[in-house]
Amino acid sequence: MKIYFNGCSWTWGAKLSKEKKIHIDGKVFHPDRFSTKVCEYFNAEEVNDSMCGVSNHYIVRTSLKRNPDDYDLAIIQLTVKSRNEYHDGCTWKQLTTRNNPKYYDFYSDEMGWHDEYISHKLLSQHFNKCIFLSIERQTKVKVDLQLRSDKKPRNNYSRFENNSHPNEEGHIQIASDIIKIINEKKIFI
Repeated sequence: MKIYFNGCSWTWGAKLSKEKKIHIDGKVFHPDRFSTKVCEYFNAEEVNDSMCGVSNHYIVRTSLKRNPDDYDLAIIQLTVKSRNEYHDGCTWKQLTTRNNPKYYDFYSDEMGWHDEYISHKLLSQHFNKCIFLSIERQTKVKVDLQLRSDKKPRNNYSRFENNSHPNEEGHIQIASDIIKIINEKKIFI
């Protein structure tokens, strides 16, 4: 069994302890991130293309390179809608309103919601079985698990102090919620 993951820093495991690391295919990851916990539970091989600070464009672009028939399930974590990317002729560069203030000149929430909708639609059609998570507080697409929300009831995953990223306990809580969704949907039965 093989499970594919993609997303931003939440799925990558940003801010988790630097002392605990594992090596997979030349990449170094933390063993307590939720993707690893989910795969351990189902005794599945983990493939994780997530990276810190990426956009939904990155998530779609890298996910579409994967053959959907190679995976029993894809778990896609959509990120904040204001992120984007561009190609400078050599490499892909991430673009946010933080790292490029001129991005505000043409970015709008309507544009972000449209991109989020396209991302969700493409990936739900690409993968045979797909679970969607989101950290976008005001997402307009249907997700299986809302990781951050301003609405009640809120998911209050344990987080690092002064940080929006989940800590080790938060990753365990997220993994538990994902496992519950997989079992409720009877994905592996």
